[in-house]
Amino acid sequence: MDRDLKTILDPWCQALNNRISVEWMQNDRDVWCQCQRRLVVKLPERGEGAVFTSGEEEDALFKKELRRVREALALLEIVRQVSYDVWRNLLEDSCGVRLGQNGEGDFEASIPFELVLDLNPKDEDCAHHLSLILFCGNDQWNTISPEYSNALGEIGRHDHRLTADLDIVVNVRAIIASSFNLDYFSQVCGSVMELPSRRETRQNEVRRLPHCIFVLQPMIADFSKLVVDLNVSETMAKWVKKGTLFSQLSVRVEIHPDLNEQDARVVLGQFMRAVFRLDQRDNERPPAQERWCPSIHLTCPSSLQPVQFEAMCSAIIENKAVARLSISLWMFREHLSKSAHWWKWLAFALFSRQARERSILKSVALMNINKMSSDDVASNLFEDELVDVSYELDNASHTTLKPNACIRLADGCELTLSSDGALTANQRSTNAVGDDNVSEWMTVVIGGYGRCQVKRSDLVFRGNGITSLYLGSNKGDAFESESSSDLSGLPNLLSAVGARLNFLTLDGPYLEMTESEILRVCPNLVNLVVCRSVVEARFNFSRYHENGQQLPQLGDFEWDDIAKLAATLRDKDNPLAQCVVRLRFRLYNMVDTCDRNGLVTSYQDRITSDLDSLLDMLRENETLEYLEISVPGSCFEADVYNKYCQLFRGRQRTGSGNPLLIYFHGSENVTRTWDTEVFL
Repeated sequence: MDRDLKTILDPWCQALNNRISVEWMQNDRDVWCQCQRRLVVKLPERGEGAVFTSGEEEDALFKKELRRVREALALLEIVRQVSYDVWRNLLEDSCGVRLGQNGEGDFEASIPFELVLDLNPKDEDCAHHLSLILFCGNDQWNTISPEYSNALGEIGRHDHRLTADLDIVVNVRAIIASSFNLDYFSQVCGSVMELPSRRETRQNEVRRLPHCIFVLQPMIADFSKLVVDLNVSETMAKWVKKGTLFSQLSVRVEIHPDLNEQDARVVLGQFMRAVFRLDQRDNERPPAQERWCPSIHLTCPSSLQPVQFEAMCSAIIENKAVARLSISLWMFREHLSKSAHWWKWLAFALFSRQARERSILKSVALMNINKMSSDDVASNLFEDELVDVSYELDNASHTTLKPNACIRLADGCELTLSSDGALTANQRSTNAVGDDNVSEWMTVVIGGYGRCQVKRSDLVFRGNGITSLYLGSNKGDAFESESSSDLSGLPNLLSAVGARLNFLTLDGPYLEMTESEILRVCPNLVNLVVCRSVVEARFNFSRYHENGQQLPQLGDFEWDDIAKLAATLRDKDNPLAQCVVRLRFRLYNMVDTCDRNGLVTSYQDRITSDLDSLLDMLRENETLEYLEISVPGSCFEADVYNKYCQLFRGRQRTGSGNPLLIYFHGSENVTRTWDTEVFL
């Protein structure tokens, strides 16, 4: 059957040659997105590769080629429903698309992807916005070629599920990057608004074949290379007001240098209000599933003036449209004196009581951090901006007691009550007052008991505010060494906001805190991701929360000692082995060692020992879901490399019970995102 399907589709794949490619989502704006690759499709353009005698001939051939591409993609999707292996082989063998890379192809059973239409024009005369209407509009069911119908009928004979009443819906996104001009952007937005929200029904229609329907989802737009001027601001405001939806929007917060100070403030204000949709009335706001843009990425250049940074933050705090925000904080050495001012306003915009009350932000990523010193995020900053140091009940934080929490009825009183035995579920709802974000015991008000004291670790904070935080240090050449990257303010930041976090990612080779210290100030974490120079680890603590237990004491250990780490993960009773679900080893970052006598041992001489330790660990560990190992390509002969590929492949677990996915490759430049709840 597989050979027959391939024979049917081979001619159609010719229409896709040099038109489709796979791209990893690994830019700053794609931070910790779901683990999907983009299958990018370049649509045909008018006049492509030919000279026409008339405009009508050019138009007819363009539409025919576009239909051929659309129908080829539709047939591929239908084949994927019948046989994933055939679909993958067709893409790789007949379309020239490489889905896997660096040895991963034999490791993955199924590769998730997102279909994206690339609308970036080759020249100013391109009319991709019209292609969008033909690709995703009514033409896809009103204009069907006889060749497509015949191929669909032949495929249907191979699988009884492909019945006439079957609709296979394929979600596609259009992506338009910052190389476009604003007129072209407006044309694309206009075309998107023209597309029907659902298929037009036709009376007396007789269905003889299944349909594969491409449904356009909110598009991806990248303004990150455009400086903001009046034209950019007005264009954004226009299409926001018209209701254009985006799935991801990237903008650069930089004002055109020709604007004077007053005009710059007006233009930036209009632009930021449009980006965060601040001028929309509450009764005009769409439901959460139809937010105009679920994810926004802001690039803050080092030259950004203090008043402009304040303007951006003042818009963030009023945000009612965006749940996920990422900010690149580019700051060169000569501008590091601004960092304290930036952190003060970020604290106000993201973590203050006003922010929790006004903004709907749930997930924030602060990236390319060059400086977050203890002075920048000093304790008095958090007292002023982040912590509600108030004993008035109307300013109290809403919390819930965990099961089995210990409750002290009065200071110094030895009497304790179990929250399970003494309180119902409704009574476990409390108000926390006088929280200094430091003390182990907090004062709370419990209905019927008045003021009591409970341990901070026994409280779950509820209500608005950010629950997911990503902090990423700058990994550029200028800040490569430990001495030049100051993250000493991390303990202050997490001490202030950690209790409200459920998801935390720390991405930087030189962290100022151990995992145990992090859990001490972030007692409600469900997922923790720590990315160090050699090892990246993801911890899952959901089991502890489900059982009403405090987070475990992980102890302190050296992540760079692969053999000791593997031994720890082999111990099923060790909390670390029970919590770590994903690991990534960048062994090409390992350094040579030197003993007391000055004898240098190259890591190349002991890398196989570390790999053997990891293989031994996989025999015992049953909690890992994902393991990636990147080795220096120069360390192995081909036969040794292939041997370890086979050995790690043999340690994979398949099936629905307790699967383990493993990548083993020799590339030093592979960056892969993990599917995580951090920004869902």
